Amino acid sequence: MFGCVITGKPVLTEAQQLSNTECVFTLPYEIKEVTHAVVFLTSPLAPNVGAAIHFGSSLFDGELRWMYLGFICNEKPSAIFKIVLPKEFDDSHSKSMFSNHNLMAGKLHIAIALESAESVLAKTPVSSAVPSNVENFTEFTTKMLNNLFNYLSSFAIQQDQMVLQPNFSESPLHSERTTVWAAIDSKEIIGPFFREDLNKDKYLYILQRQLYPIAQNQYHNLIFMMDGAPPQWGRNVRKWLDSNFKGKWIGRGSLGMTWTARSPDISPCDFFLMYKVRSASIDHLEEKLHQTITNILKEMLVRVMKNYVKRLQRLIDASEDHIEITKV
Repeated sequence: MFGCVITGKPVLTEAQQLSNTECVFTLPYEIKEVTHAVVFLTSPLAPNVGAAIHFGSSLFDGELRWMYLGFICNEKPSAIFKIVLPKEFDDSHSKSMFSNHNLMAGKLHIAIALESAESVLAKTPVSSAVPSNVENFTEFTTKMLNNLFNYLSSFAIQQDQMVLQPNFSESPLHSERTTVWAAIDSKEIIGPFFREDLNKDKYLYILQRQLYPIAQNQYHNLIFMMDGAPPQWGRNVRKWLDSNFKGKWIGRGSLGMTWTARSPDISPCDFFLMYKVRSASIDHLEEKLHQTITNILKEMLVRVMKNYVKRLQRLIDASEDHIEITKV
């Protein structure tokens, strides 16, 4: 009919029956482990009946003393009680209650007695048994925020207490970076173009103002290939390419020719051009790229494109499976 829980301990449901109206939970714990106790109903009581909850201890004078904690009933089927032993027992702590039962000496007990509802309501529990109770949510929130402020303030120092540390230096969390775009074919290299935080709109500007005028003037059967970087995936970019390179552009989202994922070995810009400048620092990247491109002869571009065709043939022979290219 009853259950008991001590904070941080397993649930106790097997009480020792003392009489038709009394039972007791013998707690297998030390007093320092017992700070709060929850007592609850596992089945309803009879109408107009309450269960008086008592805490028993014989730690001080060897005699079992009892403190009235409170009560539970059908209308209040559970309650939490704070367990605080007094510095000394006086006449308010009953000796005779449950004295006719052979309870284990030196142990802690939670005893329950069934009484009329009027009787349990008339009893006065010890003041220490009532746990602290916040009357309303506003008061609780105020206390919580005050405690949080005090805790966080303990880590802070006043501005006049701040001392500039010698040899103090700051370093960025991430290394500097920039985006480089270039196009390569068997005749020339277009670019490079440098853009910080390259996005789809800036990339579309490069295509419209840099690539397309050259493509119109110098090429009649151009197939334009991209490697599927995020700026190249923009809807406005793909729409523009479908309109101006209809069926003649390779890339992520292309209606005609989809770019093969994770395949830098078949991108001349990856396996040839950027390979030459991979060790340049960002401070000298633009200068080194321009210098490298200036020194590339047209004959070298022709060989790169022939090598590119061979790489594609290797993919075809492997049924588009993964291949390892050391030298072609």
